[in-house]
Amino acid sequence: MSRRTPTEASRSQITPRPTSTLAYRFSTSGWPTAAASSIYNSLQATFSHQYSSGLYFQGAYTFSKSIDNSSGSSFQDELNGNSRWGDLFSNRSNRGLSDFDRTHRLSVSYQYELPFARWAGVANQGFGRLAHGWSILGLTTFQSGTPFLIIDSSALLLQDTEGQNGTNFATLAPGRTLGSVLTTGSVKSRIDNFVDLSAFAAGGNCVNDQNEVVSAGDASCTGYASVGNVSRNRFRGPFQQNWDMSVIKSTKITEGSSVEFRAEFFNIWNHPAFQSPQAQGQFYGNYGIVDVASGDSSILATVNRPRIIQFALKLNF
Repeated sequence: MSRRTPTEASRSQITPRPTSTLAYRFSTSGWPTAAASSIYNSLQATFSHQYSSGLYFQGAYTFSKSIDNSSGSSFQDELNGNSRWGDLFSNRSNRGLSDFDRTHRLSVSYQYELPFARWAGVANQGFGRLAHGWSILGLTTFQSGTPFLIIDSSALLLQDTEGQNGTNFATLAPGRTLGSVLTTGSVKSRIDNFVDLSAFAAGGNCVNDQNEVVSAGDASCTGYASVGNVSRNRFRGPFQQNWDMSVIKSTKITEGSSVEFRAEFFNIWNHPAFQSPQAQGQFYGNYGIVDVASGDSSILATVNRPRIIQFALKLNF
């Protein structure tokens, strides 16, 4: 039998336990591990030009792609990053386009000083002030729609036999491809059926107790489904555009003062920019989730408001 020296005993009392012991305790206690990953790549370009005639242009274009296994915050829906889709035991099953991904985005701003005074040949004094100080400003945005998800809440997994999640991916019907999922035609003509739900096998593919796909008529069929083959965010909502414009008249009163009148038009053409199908705010914000089991793939809202006109008068001194 060996005895510890006093030095060895003291050292054992002050030496902390390895951190691996703590990690082991968390693991054996069943604490879940959440891991997120994301990647973003883009090509960005800006351009601007000032014309001698009083016209100014400035534009910014972005071509990008964002991929992750959970998203949030962009639509004030931070909690949607906690949702699990498809295989509940695999982070990779959730990997796809970010909820906020937009392939293309072009923003153009412009200003044009209207040449009324130059055409009339009047000075900026007296009644000539009525012809001076007119300008038009605008901001126009064109952008891709955001990705949306297609699930089948009736296709319960062996991992989710009580339907606590009901977030299995949809499964393509035999003979159907991803290219045949979205309906065709103008967005307005597809508001009530943006997705062709007949392209999916309702309830998914049946599995046995070993989670192997079998035919629905097989005696080993458990009544539960395999993970669907339409992964997260495979489809994208409608293309969007918006036009805002202002008309400004600035009138000089004295050397150090002026009055400015503004007429501002938001969504001047009153053109609707539609959200992804089934996006309706609440828990998931503007994120669209189409459920094959619901039989509904309609577009429920727009991302912009109807045309708004407002006037302002400002005194500068």
